[in-house]
Amino acid sequence: MTQFIVTLNWTAVIEILIIDVLLGGDNAVVIALACRSLPERQRRRCVLWGTGGAILLRVVLIAFVVALLNLPFLKLAGGVLLLWIGVRLMAPAHDYQSLDQGPIHDSFRRV
Repeated sequence: MTQFIVTLNWTAVIEILIIDVLLGGDNAVVIALACRSLPERQRRRCVLWGTGGAILLRVVLIAFVVALLNLPFLKLAGGVLLLWIGVRLMAPAHDYQSLDQGPIHDSFRRV
């Protein structure tokens, strides 16, 4: 476990944390909306636990993502995937009306 902490790229962790905090303001709105109908005492506890849980979860997930970025060829695979998505977006649209309109197709289309 200590080797994991030592090998982390702390600059990347701090950069991700700053960006995450700047873009994560919507969590406060969601927590406030979830707690607004509670009595005052429970509301305070709900806001504290929700905020603490959100912060803890973010830190754990950021550490996990930084560890994933240290895997060889993961960035290359991500780049290839983004390139493939970009090519598909630039390709002309297909006519999807000619596909089978069975129940399985309908369920996939709804998702």
